[in-house]
Amino acid sequence: LLRAMNAFSHIHESFLKRLASELDPKYTYHNVDHTKQVIRQVAHLAKYSGIAGRSLDLLRLAALFHDSGYLESPFDHEKTGCAIAREELKNEGISSEELESICNLIMATKVPQKPLDEMGRVMADADLYYLGTDRYYFYADKLLQGLDKIDWPQRTKEGQRNWIGKSTGSTVIFTIDGFTDQLEVFTTRPDTLFGATFMVLSPEHPLVEKITIDEQ
Repeated sequence: LLRAMNAFSHIHESFLKRLASELDPKYTYHNVDHTKQVIRQVAHLAKYSGIAGRSLDLLRLAALFHDSGYLESPFDHEKTGCAIAREELKNEGISSEELESICNLIMATKVPQKPLDEMGRVMADADLYYLGTDRYYFYADKLLQGLDKIDWPQRTKEGQRNWIGKSTGSTVIFTIDGFTDQLEVFTTRPDTLFGATFMVLSPEHPLVEKITIDEQ
């Protein structure tokens, strides 16, 4: 990770060590591993948005500090993270405009996300990268575990649980008549499958081109 940081490597190295040693272990999701993942993801997504050079450096710094507010409190942690970033970066040759940009990027991760520009959208997507992976439930469990350990009002916690939206159910594999391919489906009600009479695939599903013909 650090070899990829052409600029500000010393900041990344020292602050990641601080996160690893000072973050409360009760934050099972918002920890140093998550921060490292977000740094990787902003670099990955930035390629597709044509973001490079100094702009990429600022994105990486925002990713480094985006959850740093948890060092003090989970409440308004994005705002606290901005203050921490300003303090840590004040003697690093970063202009006031660039510091403001870093803070805007950190605030772009606040749910509900409202990024101001393409860099903000990259930052917001990188922070929620797990939503598009097959490890969604692994990370959802970590979020829920951390939620149980923080002192928030019950109403707030319930809203967060609903937003995470974890469902418990079964994965069912269907065979396709005349094909060797199989279709994997997740359902919270496997008991209702015996009454199913049809199945719908999204137009983007890779099986669509394989199992349909022009007439269809």
